[in-house]
Amino acid sequence: MKSEKIIYIEDEQASIDTYTRSLNRIYDHKYDVIPIMPKQDISDMLKHLENFESIVSYIVDERLNHTGIATYTGSELIKSIRYLDSKIPIYILTSNAAEIPAHFGDIEFVIDKHEFSSTEDIRNELAKKLLRHLNTYNDIKSERAIRLDELLKKSVETELSDDEKKEFDDLNFLRTKSIFLEEQGPSIELREELNKQNRLLSEIEAQLKLIENH
Repeated sequence: MKSEKIIYIEDEQASIDTYTRSLNRIYDHKYDVIPIMPKQDISDMLKHLENFESIVSYIVDERLNHTGIATYTGSELIKSIRYLDSKIPIYILTSNAAEIPAHFGDIEFVIDKHEFSSTEDIRNELAKKLLRHLNTYNDIKSERAIRLDELLKKSVETELSDDEKKEFDDLNFLRTKSIFLEEQGPSIELREELNKQNRLLSEIEAQLKLIENH
């Protein structure tokens, strides 16, 4: 049974119908492609996204404000999502790639809508890139789990250093985040703590590398 989710955010129903089918084919029906209409404000949209577990990627239409449903563009929403998760694959979906700044670094790449109706070779190449990014993201999550297990075993045998205790607490929090959300609901205090912990992810990974090099 599929459980990992690709969140597809789009403001036009016709596009949702068309590109959800296309994305399911691209991902070979191995993931749940979940189409979502945007909320009016970014803060409300981020709260809504907290209701979904096991998200492994986001695909966001650039012109979310085209129909007036949202007050922000896809790029603006992506910046907020990226602030919460520095590693998850995110893509902009557009029919006009020129409207996306070449230096926009918060996405993996721009998906041109025309690629879905292009040749089979082009569609296959797109699928390879998307799946490769998902595999890399899953590897990152696996590395965190392995490191958490290492620290747990070490804590049984000897005392952890202060840095290792902090690292253990942060990694353990990430592991149990979905449980907290399910049992307690997205309270304001919990959301603030989740945001804080996610902002520390890059620092944690830097600490991992330092520890491994010593």
